[in-house]
Amino acid sequence: MQEDDCVYTAYIRTGSIIKGGTDSIISLTLYDEDGWGIRISNLEAWGGLMGPNHDYFERGNLDIFSGKGPCLNGPVCSMNLTSDGSGPHHGWYCNYVEVTTTGPHKPCSQQLFTVEQWLATDTSPYELTAIRDNCGWDGSKALDHADRVRVIDGGDVPVVSARFCKKKKKKIWEEMVGLCAKVQEEEDEQRGEGCRGNGGDGGERDGHQWCIEGGFENF
Repeated sequence: MQEDDCVYTAYIRTGSIIKGGTDSIISLTLYDEDGWGIRISNLEAWGGLMGPNHDYFERGNLDIFSGKGPCLNGPVCSMNLTSDGSGPHHGWYCNYVEVTTTGPHKPCSQQLFTVEQWLATDTSPYELTAIRDNCGWDGSKALDHADRVRVIDGGDVPVVSARFCKKKKKKIWEEMVGLCAKVQEEEDEQRGEGCRGNGGDGGERDGHQWCIEGGFENF
């Protein structure tokens, strides 16, 4: 195991509902609160621990998968569970996914994701993906983006996550508004009057309005 590798273990419960099992390939993407992620494209091939003759993701199963991969910045708190929809019966009902992580100089962490959803195209919610977000982010659909994710059973894909960009963009915007307000105050002091807009009209405005009228509204 490389120095920066962690061990990830996933416990996945398939529902006892009729026809709840599947032969499809199941992938799992795990994220930390900063938006870093790792993608396991095929859970069974990556780290199935149930033996060579075991049939994974069958009705009532508790399947265990474990393997190593790059450590994330923090504990796992969001996930994307996806079926490729292949096989004679693609529909799959998942009860939950529980993930534990441990690594060098890192405390063991544990996260439970309650799924209770069909991953199927022929029954509600008619989706092959279940996204569960315990990080407290806004707009959980951003987890669907392949950004800033490393594929640990395939080639690396280092990019910047859409969710991370959104958080970073908000921070930059807040800093820019503060700077705009400061510039406005300095200009007002120099002129001894309220900030003037492009049309030459007077009147005081806050930093946010100053930024917008200064052309930053599309930032």
